[in-house]
Amino acid sequence: MRYVAFLRAINTGNRRVTNEALVACFESMGLDDVFGFLASGNVAFTTERQVDDLEPEIEAVLEERLGYEVPSFIRTGSQVARIAEAHPFDTEHLARSEGRVQVAVLRDEHSMDASLSSIDIPEDDRVIVDGREMYWLPNKGISDSTLDVGAVESAIGPMTIRTQRTFSRLAAKLG
Repeated sequence: MRYVAFLRAINTGNRRVTNEALVACFESMGLDDVFGFLASGNVAFTTERQVDDLEPEIEAVLEERLGYEVPSFIRTGSQVARIAEAHPFDTEHLARSEGRVQVAVLRDEHSMDASLSSIDIPEDDRVIVDGREMYWLPNKGISDSTLDVGAVESAIGPMTIRTQRTFSRLAAKLG
């Protein structure tokens, strides 16, 4: 089975690591066909092992090797393709927005109403929670949005964010 680990806070700030170093970490765990995608902590691999046990193992190995916590979020190749093909926002909102669709990969499943009811979502931004993903369409770029990502994370737990385009490109590479 093909999987992708989405690693949080790789190549941001002082946390610099090459894809080669990440691949070596994953190969040391006995995972096969490992490759890094882009330089932002996306690592694809195959394994016959139970995936439920892999997130904590990946986190432990990366913390030991890199010296800092690296929250990890695993999705199957078919889940990556589903995220890439999702159309969470209507054409009108997409046309009005200057931003790109962002996808927050979450640890657990959530519903929109229960998870973000206490969060102040900017009027011009759109946010949809669908299971273990949160789709966010900022009106402009993410750095121009006033959405409090820290408050979102406090409400729904750990996450890492990629553009939907990254999922599309990764799905194409996975075949």
